[in-house]
Amino acid sequence: MPSSHNEYSLQQRKHCQLVRRKKIVVVLVLLVGLRQWSKTIKQPYNDAPFTGDAYVKHLLNGNRLRAQSMLRLSIDVFRICSDELLSLGVEPVSKLLGMDEQLAIFLYIVGQNGTNRQTQDRFQHSGETISRVFHHIIYLFLQLQKKYIVTPPVNVAHESILENQKFSPFFDRCIGAMDGCHVPAFVPEHMAGPYRNRKGMLSQNVLGVVDFDMKFTYMMVGWEGSAHDSRVLGSAMSEDFSIPNSSFYLADAGYSLGKGMLVPYRGVRYHLRENAQAGQRPANKEELFNLRHAMLRNVVERTFGTWKKRFPILVHPLEYSLATQGNLVLALAVLHNMIIEHKGHSQYFEDPDYDGGAPDDEEIPDDEDNGTDELALSRAQARAAHKLWRDTLAQDMWDQYTSYLQQRNRG
Repeated sequence: MPSSHNEYSLQQRKHCQLVRRKKIVVVLVLLVGLRQWSKTIKQPYNDAPFTGDAYVKHLLNGNRLRAQSMLRLSIDVFRICSDELLSLGVEPVSKLLGMDEQLAIFLYIVGQNGTNRQTQDRFQHSGETISRVFHHIIYLFLQLQKKYIVTPPVNVAHESILENQKFSPFFDRCIGAMDGCHVPAFVPEHMAGPYRNRKGMLSQNVLGVVDFDMKFTYMMVGWEGSAHDSRVLGSAMSEDFSIPNSSFYLADAGYSLGKGMLVPYRGVRYHLRENAQAGQRPANKEELFNLRHAMLRNVVERTFGTWKKRFPILVHPLEYSLATQGNLVLALAVLHNMIIEHKGHSQYFEDPDYDGGAPDDEEIPDDEDNGTDELALSRAQARAAHKLWRDTLAQDMWDQYTSYLQQRNRG
């Protein structure tokens, strides 16, 4: 019996030890499992309690001036834009993001020059989502290009001309002004050469044509910064830009005097600052013509200045593909016009110091007479007709001006 008892006690101890070992193994397995599980459960990167949707609602229902400062347009125009983009019926990039938030994301990037990472933090979305929304909104605005960027009506003088005797009747058939605008470009090193403009900066040369309401009526994007303004215009006219027969545009000395293109006299004081610094009255018909031409053509510089001040992304290199850079510039022209169209323009965004944003004007030589004698004669006759047109306008202005001075002196 004692022997049997001892054997039982030994077996019992072995059994207890085995049970303990199993428990230890189970505990170790659980600890390892918990460790691995804890590694898979990470704290969310975007963990702010103020979501993007809540931020947008806060803006739209808060102080209107603050909203305009952040969104770069009024709340009323924001809602109009959002509704119009939504009405296009294009499949959204995400069903979880409403159009208001998508538009706000885009406006934050272009209006605050926000990086992808900054925009992630502001709206609490992943970098991929921010990028997809940005490109999607660009695409939507481009769908509205034909609606909002249109040629102005012809044979209808703008009120700013009709109501000013300095301009009417001389410029009654003028439907706008054009110029080149340099937008900083982000270009791969091996492609940088052609994009380096005369000031040594990488840019794309954008042709902008505007009316006297400061709306873009035509735009060509994507040309290298080294391209001359006249070359960009030539490309535009060979594609889809045309000047109505009965109308004309104002342009600076970077373009040629021609049919539908009225440019200033070369070698004569022109820019408004030059005239202001001189502090003298025009001494002849050429100076008077250049002064009034500059006063009216200034609308294109004001438009570019407002456009760039409203959307600061346009004054920094756009770190996207070249195609996206061009599309973004065009999309922002559409948005600019939508704002003007819906009476959302604000003096806050006008830049009185803007000088055109392009390298200094470079006068181009008159066209050379190349080709056959007949062609050369035709070109010479056309140039003579265009110069006569400008001289006649200048003389009529001068006659009116001197008559006014004589009447004032008599009084």
